[in-house]
Amino acid sequence: MTTVMTVAGPAPPPGSVQATARAPNVAAEQLTGRTYLSHSQISLMRACPRKFAYIYVEQAPPDFIPSSLIFGGSIHASLETYFRGRLEGIAVTATALVTAYHDAWTQQLARAREQAGTEVPSDSTRLTRRPQFMPRRSGC
Repeated sequence: MTTVMTVAGPAPPPGSVQATARAPNVAAEQLTGRTYLSHSQISLMRACPRKFAYIYVEQAPPDFIPSSLIFGGSIHASLETYFRGRLEGIAVTATALVTAYHDAWTQQLARAREQAGTEVPSDSTRLTRRPQFMPRRSGC
């Protein structure tokens, strides 16, 4: 491996040999689809090489996706809608935010159930209905 040292000074003119970016990391691109490894990927590789291989090399689907990730992704989608509207100078209505939330919820839930091998119910009200809690048993 060769290391190129540069001296601090003015930037080289565009198009010169020194101004070109280094070649992408082919090994990282084969593993992750990106030309770099993130800090969390490197930490995972150092902590548990088998788990890293299971997730990134074998690309095994997760056993389950926590509902908090689905909920958080849906909230993120509605906030993204709101702030994109603000940046573009468009007034975003509450209905648009709820629609963005519900669409993201449905898409992420369908993706999670597809990975788990179950189907999404056709009745979309089941996706947003409040859970029914069981009464406490005595002694619990």
